[in-house]
Formats: sequence, C-alpha cells, structure tokens
Amino acid sequence: MRTAAGHTQERLAELADLSRNYIGLLETDRREPSLSTLLALGRALNVRLDDLAGSPQRRDEGLHGPHGKPTAAYRKLESIVQTSTEKEVVAFVEILEVCLKLFRSRPSVPGEAKSTKPKAGFG
Repeated sequence: MRTAAGHTQERLAELADLSRNYIGLLETDRREPSLSTLLALGRALNVRLDDLAGSPQRRDEGLHGPHGKPTAAYRKLESIVQTSTEKEVVAFVEILEVCLKLFRSRPSVPGEAKSTKPKAGFG
C-alpha cells in the first residue's frame, strides 16, 4: 500500500508520526501494529482500517460476515472512529486495548467456548 501510494518508508513514517525503522519492521512482519498504529497508518495512507488490517484469514474472524461484508459491529466501530476527534480516538484506543487485554485474560465460563482467535493485528 505504501508504494502504491507513492510514499517512501521515510515519508510514511513522517505522515503517521512513526519511525522509519518501525515501518520497516511492520512491512517485514517483525512487529504487529497496535490499533493506534493502524489508525495512524490508515490516516496517513487515506485508506480504511479494514483495508489495512483486512486479510482473507481475518475476514472470517468476526470483522466481516459471509461474503466478506463488514459486520454491524465493525460498521459501528468504524463510524465511531470516523466521527470522533483525534483526541477521542486516542482515548478510545487506549480504553479498547485495556478492555481487550482483560477480556482475553479472563477465565472461560463453563459452557462457553474459549476464544481461539489469534491477535487480529490490533496489538
């Protein structure tokens, strides 16, 4: 996506307020970006979050329903992000990351299927 947008690693790093080295690590799959990093990259590249994070494997993991269409929950999340200020998005991401960490670490409830989803690139 970076090269298709005509950006060097240096330029993308500048636009997303990240280091060029970190961009290189992301591009070579040596680091997994947090949600805030994905949001910054999406804004810098002017692409939707699902275009950045979406992959055929991930589309079956809850962000997209049958036939690759976004779920209602994903559309709601995207709407919140698109209609919020940068400060609100940063706060939302921080809260979401804490909630996800707590949710993933909780003991399973009897009769409830334990989530086996791998991290979806949201850190």
